[in-house]
Amino acid sequence: MNGHYDIVEFLLSLDAIKVNEVDFRGMTPLYHAVHNGHIDIVKILLQHDADPNIATKDSLNTVVCESVINNNIEMLNVLLQCERTNVFQADANHWTPVHYAAQMDQYEMLELFQEKNIDSLFTETLNGQRPFDIAVYWNRYESFEYFLDLYDKLDINHQDNQGNTAIHIASKRNNMTLVHELLKLDNIDLKIKNNEGQTPLHIAISTWSHELMKELALSGECDMNAVDNDGLTPLLLATKLGNPTTVCFLVQQKSTNCEATDLQGNNALHYSAKLRSSIILKCLLRSNRFDIDAKNNKGKTALDIAISYRRRENIKFLKFILHIEEEEPISDHSYYSDEVSQEQEEEEEINDIVNEKEKENLYLVGKRNGNDDDAENIEDMELSLEK
Repeated sequence: MNGHYDIVEFLLSLDAIKVNEVDFRGMTPLYHAVHNGHIDIVKILLQHDADPNIATKDSLNTVVCESVINNNIEMLNVLLQCERTNVFQADANHWTPVHYAAQMDQYEMLELFQEKNIDSLFTETLNGQRPFDIAVYWNRYESFEYFLDLYDKLDINHQDNQGNTAIHIASKRNNMTLVHELLKLDNIDLKIKNNEGQTPLHIAISTWSHELMKELALSGECDMNAVDNDGLTPLLLATKLGNPTTVCFLVQQKSTNCEATDLQGNNALHYSAKLRSSIILKCLLRSNRFDIDAKNNKGKTALDIAISYRRRENIKFLKFILHIEEEEPISDHSYYSDEVSQEQEEEEEINDIVNEKEKENLYLVGKRNGNDDDAENIEDMELSLEK
């Protein structure tokens, strides 16, 4: 541990060190030497038949993985020169040293592994992720570019165990740069769904990234009406989440099916009637692409739903469109209808709080990425629709 080479050499000469004995964590003297960066000690231990393939007790980590994690390319070279080293031995999660090199953005290490065995660059972890997927998830740009140079061997539409492709992952991480680069690739498939039935467009909407959503939608490669496992199209999802900027953008796209409904027969207008804000409802109705009298599977119109949820502004606007005379003013909390219990109302309030928190967090992410257009777009939308 302390790196006293002379002492280690002396003890080895006396045969006083069991070079492959492990401690309570399964770590050998060689592992400790690698971990602490003592290259000379690593060399002499290897000369005395230290086994470089003994893995730690729980994580099954090897000395090769440890050298990569420590960003020690000189140490890695020493280990690779040992013929006994099983270079691509995986840990408990089936991460090989290549996966760690991709995560650590170690371009030179990836080159070394490619020289040893190019197929090692495409092995899968326990979760079905390849080194390229790891690079995308961790926003590792050098590793990302490295794998793109191997595009002929790279399955750009590979799905992990959750069904996510690289562009699903980049969208979930709200990484505009990587999404932009992936969209340039010839064979990229934006119609692939993950295990939840989500396309990259669904994911971009669920992360409240308006600019990312626009980048995907305007690529011309998306299925604008793809349905996820909950029966939600991108428009329905954006409306359910209460995202006015995205909803109004999607409604303006000719390829968007505004008549689409979920499994319960609700269209975007039905969802908007539940919302506390009337901005989305007004946006949908002013598009002239919705039947205000459309009914869901329970026979409810948007007005019926607005009344059930006590959404005063929505009721007022819907009645205005329908030329229905206003009755007594409606109090938001005077009573609860048979259809909507107090518990449901409280759940709505919680969802509103969660959505506001998501918007706040994603606004901060956007600021860090230099994208602060979303907040301005929402403010502009509110002003225009209140008129």
